[in-house]
Amino acid sequence: MKAATYFFRQMAGWLLMLALIVAPWAWGTVKPIGLFVAEVVLALACGCWLLAMAAPAYRPKLPRLLLVCVVLLLLQGWFMTINAHHTYNTISHHFSPAHPLVPLLPGASDQIMAAGAMVHVTAVLLALLMLCDFAQLPRWRWGFLKALAAAGASIAIYGLGAKAGIVSPMFNVPGDPASVFGSFVYHGVAGAYLNLAIPAQIGLAMLYFGQSGRKTKGLFWAASAMITIIAVMVNISRGAALICVGELALLAILLIWNIRRDARFRAAIIRWQWLISAGAALLLLGVIYAVGHNLPRWEKFHGDFSLHGNSRLLAWRVGWGMVTTHPLFGSGPGSFKIRFPLSHHMIQALYSHWIVSFYNPGHRISRWSYVSNDYLQTLIQWGAAGFIVWGVLVLGAFRPVERLTNRDTSAAPAYSRDNLLISCARVALLGVFIHALFDYPLEITALELDVAFYLALNWAPQSPNFRRTAAG
Repeated sequence: MKAATYFFRQMAGWLLMLALIVAPWAWGTVKPIGLFVAEVVLALACGCWLLAMAAPAYRPKLPRLLLVCVVLLLLQGWFMTINAHHTYNTISHHFSPAHPLVPLLPGASDQIMAAGAMVHVTAVLLALLMLCDFAQLPRWRWGFLKALAAAGASIAIYGLGAKAGIVSPMFNVPGDPASVFGSFVYHGVAGAYLNLAIPAQIGLAMLYFGQSGRKTKGLFWAASAMITIIAVMVNISRGAALICVGELALLAILLIWNIRRDARFRAAIIRWQWLISAGAALLLLGVIYAVGHNLPRWEKFHGDFSLHGNSRLLAWRVGWGMVTTHPLFGSGPGSFKIRFPLSHHMIQALYSHWIVSFYNPGHRISRWSYVSNDYLQTLIQWGAAGFIVWGVLVLGAFRPVERLTNRDTSAAPAYSRDNLLISCARVALLGVFIHALFDYPLEITALELDVAFYLALNWAPQSPNFRRTAAG
């Protein structure tokens, strides 16, 4: 029994790691086949994890608040799905009345669309619980971080190669070919994904520079971070570029704190200062070239802040109107893309700035099927009740880092590494949550899994099992 439990748990961990690597390469998980591949891998991981829990000896120790949030979200989402009030006609693009189980209680706009969305939400929430379980073990949390960092570097290299004409691009968008980067069809999502990888790469570089005999690994991850930063600047997303600069500023503060705190890290920096200086110079030249390459877009940047005719602001006005239609529980998971073109809150001026088209279920979702504000879209689909629970799930992970401080000096190195890891995770989360204000990174599976891992790193120390495993 113990051997079977160990096997299934290990399989769940490796499948989760595979999902972190495969998801961004599965056509950015924006094509139905890519999303299907990612969800199949997550389903297999979940199955193995549940089989491991069949043994009485294995019971994951997860924070109660996290479990409560996950259960509440699953209850609301699946009840809204089962209690759907309408059926969406894909031919006439109208909503026909359905037969809900409890007509007086809220329900989704379309049962089939909501069911598909809830399968995805369930997979991601279970992945969060699994990642929180595995993040309590040093071997797994650092292994997941390396997988995330390596996947980000690989997307950056492929994206740069495609821009240079060395490799063929994964997508062909005749109307806007410059928007494609790497495996992502939209530059905003590509930039947000790369920004999630940069803190992991720099964190690994700092970790290995602070350990004797591992400077080569530190240089490898530092070079990976340099390539990814240049990729963010070459990518035409100006918002992602600015967020990248903000992340680098926070990571620089963390680097300075590490230099002052750790004598071994300080000695390693002094020893390799010539190489680090050369790398910083190359990075600066690469960033200058990348910004110069996209200079025409930067020159138009001030126009994006104009309140007159701004496409996002117009779409957000429509979105806020949709919130008022179903303020408490929303219109159901996955409902925005089918309700948006039919909303009676539609603004005539939006049509000249936004491609308002009916969504065809089963086909790829275009960037025009999102409101380009994840918080607003969450309010539309989940209402105030669901939005609050999602907020608690996210904000509940951010407790003081000082709680990780261990009074036992024999375990101090392990805890200092974990503090570094959690600090880098918070920088990445801050970046993606800011980006979610004007794009839709939290709607894409590849980014959702990375965010779930970073959240798990912050939730895991709240488990009673963390201190024992962190100490070895």
